[in-house]
Order: sequence, then structure tokens, then C-alpha cells
Amino acid sequence: MGMHYLHTMVRVTDIEQSLDFFCNKLGMVQISRSENEKGRYTLVFLAATDDVERARSAKAPVVELTYNWDPPTTSRSSFSRRARPSRAPSPGHR
Repeated sequence: MGMHYLHTMVRVTDIEQSLDFFCNKLGMVQISRSENEKGRYTLVFLAATDDVERARSAKAPVVELTYNWDPPTTSRSSFSRRARPSRAPSPGHR
């Protein structure tokens, strides 16, 4: 059984500086952006140029930038990743 890369979350402290790095320096493309007033955070999803269509349709593979509007009150990791097992095709089916 193989694995499919879904996305990687990177917690950022400056969303504009992070977008400059990922988009202008690395060449990634912003797929979507959402702001949550109640939760006080912004999520930005980015994809490599060759993965834009797949990222829009399948929501993967992407990099998720998570920007919390308020400073953290506890130390926490700035990185996480998600993957799911791929399903092998049945014999005779592709």
C-alpha cells in the first residue's frame, strides 16, 4: 500500500512575508485563502505550479500556511503533515 501526500501545515508569524517567500521566491501559487474571525486565524493554501489543477480539484497536494492573529500563549510545533494510504486497484481494474 502506498501513500498519497495531502498537505503540510506551516504555522507562520507574518503572513505577507511568508507569502512573499513561498510565492515570489519558491514560485508556489495561492489556491485559496480563508479568514476566521471567531477563531482569529487565517489559512492560505498553496500549490506548486504543476499541481495547481489537482490541488483545486482534490485539495491536495498543498502547503497550508496557518497564521494565528494573536501571539501563542504556549509553545507548539510550527509544522505538521498529513497523508493517507492509497488504495491499490483491484486486479484487472485500473
